[in-house]
Amino acid sequence: MVPARTCRAGDRGTPTDPAAGGPGGFVHPALLYRGPEEYLTGVGDFVRAALAADEPVLVAVPGPRLGPLREVLGSGGAGVEFTDMARLGRNPGRILAALREFAERHEGRAARIVGEPVWAGRTPAEVREAVRHEALVNTAFAGRDATVLCPYEVAALSPGVLADARRTHPALIEGGRVRPSPGYTDPSVVGGDCDTPLPEPGPGAVGLDYARGDLARVREFAGAWAGASSLAAGRRGDLLLAVTEAAANSLAHGGGRGTLRLWRAPGGGGVVAEIRDGGRLADPLAGRRRPPLASTEGGRGLWMIHQLCDLVEVRSTSSGLTVRLHMADVREPGRRTLSRPREESRVSGGGETTVKSSGPRTGRPLRPGAAGQRRLLALAGVRGQVAKGRDFARQALRDWEWDGTETSEDSLLVVSELVTNAGLHADGCLQLVLTGGDVLRIEVFDGSTALPHRQSSPRRGTPGGHGLTIIDRLCDRWGAEVHEGGKVVWAEIAAARLVSGRPAGG
Repeated sequence: MVPARTCRAGDRGTPTDPAAGGPGGFVHPALLYRGPEEYLTGVGDFVRAALAADEPVLVAVPGPRLGPLREVLGSGGAGVEFTDMARLGRNPGRILAALREFAERHEGRAARIVGEPVWAGRTPAEVREAVRHEALVNTAFAGRDATVLCPYEVAALSPGVLADARRTHPALIEGGRVRPSPGYTDPSVVGGDCDTPLPEPGPGAVGLDYARGDLARVREFAGAWAGASSLAAGRRGDLLLAVTEAAANSLAHGGGRGTLRLWRAPGGGGVVAEIRDGGRLADPLAGRRRPPLASTEGGRGLWMIHQLCDLVEVRSTSSGLTVRLHMADVREPGRRTLSRPREESRVSGGGETTVKSSGPRTGRPLRPGAAGQRRLLALAGVRGQVAKGRDFARQALRDWEWDGTETSEDSLLVVSELVTNAGLHADGCLQLVLTGGDVLRIEVFDGSTALPHRQSSPRRGTPGGHGLTIIDRLCDRWGAEVHEGGKVVWAEIAAARLVSGRPAGG
């Protein structure tokens, strides 16, 4: 069983006192609350205790709860990173990567996280994947000095959901008292219990059997079907990329063959794609952490699938692996997206410049702190360039009042990918420049004159293609220009999207 630190039974006071249970361990309690007062007291005390200890705090809860929490914390909440869990966690398979990235940004410090992955109105399929996520939190954070507090609203959730909360959390908090959970179960057992049979699709499903050498045929089949569906153009592109990645995984790890099925979700709620093969998912954390761009060990395809889809259901049984992808007709407010820009970007040859069609210009007022601002970070010869560049960008977004939206998180991912590419292909980044205006412009300078090229279908083991695919889908414009002594790779995201959080082309 994965070890996890618990508080002493009957402890009162701060629900998950960082000092409880000794240093250097992981605490993962469920806060079983009854009513808004218990919620605000339990979460508020946890956050205040962490801030008093000068520990980094992430609060990821559904949007309607963010306002009351900010009000209760007052000016003391200024150091807290807030995220709408209804956006981040619409697909529960995305949550764990975000929590781990937060902890890794604060390596060497005790990370304190509030994560509420289950709320009233979740579908049974979403709840099941959220239960899997909660179990995997114990595996992913084992041995790390961190606390993940998970609130559960007792009156609004079913007895079955609350029973699963007791199975996935080593400690429980009720009425201000902390006690070990007698129902806590090994994460691998919970994961196996989540592998319930998936319901068969109704009439109208279409299918394709494929084998090695058939990836182009899979793309053509899925593209034609998606083109005849009601999906918007950007969503069709997301579906095609997700299906291609899943099929490529089948060919590489699922015995070299598989079956693709496509159908409309019941009630007109989008589309579903399913890939079945003879493989097994050896690593339960696959796809729930963002692999380094240089990694050739796999996992990036499944990670991308989780980012692209509204829900991903994975079933690993003795008969093989099933990956079921759900995608809504429209980009819903709760969906984090790697959306396609309005027009395709192309890098020109000849060492001159890149061409990318102009993105949206909405005419909306700029945030006053951003207009005309320009910040430069020198990185030549500096270790840990990606982390330093990301922290630099995060602070700029906060200062310019462009933080707190999904698009701002996307912009940090763009910074990470561009700086990583410079390290992989140009012996490191020389400087990072951020400029605020009607767009956020990100510029990464390096000493190489070789222009980047985005692959239309990135291959496994070709990490650069994946990075530029992500950049292409997150940004309104991007490109590269050669200058004396090297080049600059740049990307732009409209200011209006940083304020509203809308995806590109949305």
